[in-house]
Amino acid sequence: MLWIVPLALYLLSFVLCFDSDFWYRRWLFWPAVVVLPPVMGWYLNTPQRSLPIAAAIGLYCVGLFAICMFANGELARARPGPERLTRFYLLLALGGAVGGIFAGVVAPHFFNGYWELPASLAAPGLIVLWLTRGRLQWVWTVFAFAVVVGFAAFLRMDAVAVSLNVLYASVSALALFAVGYTAWRARSWLAAAGLAGALASVAVAWLSVYSVLEADNRTMLRVRNFYGALRVEQFGIPGALTASRRLMHGVISHGEQLQGAVQRRLPSTYYGPKSGAGLALLTNRGETQRVGVIGLGVGTLAAYGRAGDMVRFYEINPRVTAAARSHFTYLADSPATVEVAQGDARLLMQQELDAQGSQRFDVIVVDAFSGDAIPMHLMTREALALYGKHLLPTGVIAFHISNRHLLLAPVVKRLAEDAGMQALRMHFEPVPNNLTLEHSSEYVLLTRDPRFLQDPVIRERGEAIDAAGVTTWTDDHSNLLGALRWTTKP
Repeated sequence: MLWIVPLALYLLSFVLCFDSDFWYRRWLFWPAVVVLPPVMGWYLNTPQRSLPIAAAIGLYCVGLFAICMFANGELARARPGPERLTRFYLLLALGGAVGGIFAGVVAPHFFNGYWELPASLAAPGLIVLWLTRGRLQWVWTVFAFAVVVGFAAFLRMDAVAVSLNVLYASVSALALFAVGYTAWRARSWLAAAGLAGALASVAVAWLSVYSVLEADNRTMLRVRNFYGALRVEQFGIPGALTASRRLMHGVISHGEQLQGAVQRRLPSTYYGPKSGAGLALLTNRGETQRVGVIGLGVGTLAAYGRAGDMVRFYEINPRVTAAARSHFTYLADSPATVEVAQGDARLLMQQELDAQGSQRFDVIVVDAFSGDAIPMHLMTREALALYGKHLLPTGVIAFHISNRHLLLAPVVKRLAEDAGMQALRMHFEPVPNNLTLEHSSEYVLLTRDPRFLQDPVIRERGEAIDAAGVTTWTDDHSNLLGALRWTTKP
């Protein structure tokens, strides 16, 4: 679902533009590519991605289609006569191959963030400027451009206290006036389009640079690989009681740790004692415990480990493992035996089952679903059957399903029913201004153990789940679209 729609939009734009000159109209798509990319750049750099998921999908689909129509339309207009068409299409295909290699291979290895995305959003405006270079009256264009940029810089000076909303509104109004002024002076809408393209590119660049500089004030580590871009953020003075460090994957927190000598050993964020994971680990706890965790994060759940316990993490991203060991101390501080298995959890657990039999876990915490792109193969009938083979008969499986865009509790409930297990939703809201960095969290606990289900805390906190209309996810069938929250969860 995440790549079929963008691919289809790109292919549609290519077909339309090279089918006939009828489909591509400059008067329609040029305004779109000078308006939509700055809006997309603004949303890309907002801290919490505040738009509802439906609006965000619509914005980026429309923006992508407009940019593709613009690029392919201008390519189609520039194609040469029949005697050079073979070379033209060969170079066009070569450019596509180079772009694919750059995005899939070069960028993840040489960039420490998603820098190619804002660069791509800034490019259409520069192309518009290039296409209109012959119509520009450079004196008036540069003058209007300098006025807008200078005014924006003036508003961002410390001496001028304005909110970002006021800044954006003021600069947008002045930019619109400058574009109209340029069109009037040059007697040409193409000249105005060139200035608008330049301003759009500068707006995207400014939004991206401003966001990066703001984050760099607290960023200790920024890395990227095939699995995504990570950064470690420092809040407060290192070593202070209230100072903390956080691991971020895009805008998704993968855990945070206080740095005081005592506080750093406390489980935080989504994993506090009253969270679903905390309840699964602390209820009916034996003298020793074997725990499997799918998803390492910063290793917070190792804080529950005692001498004699074993906590085994499964983590697919080696960059996450390196960050958890170098910038956080949960793994090193735990008195339990802590192991980190590097690779895809399902493959590793199947290999372990084939080679040495069941791990006989008391608790399995599946913590891989808080991001925007979830690994669906970890939430299927076949995956749950594999977890069950590694679980004691009295064991508990805790699915961490805190997610702003996906409603996963009914999916897990249906899986539990299919496997003959009981499922309870555990929702936790921390008290405001708590000092343990606890976040609101949502889990679904699965078990066959009646003793666990009869525990007073579990009976009080557990909530029934309505799974009506939800089908069982399998390796052959899943319905991510049906699980979408069409309004963004705070």
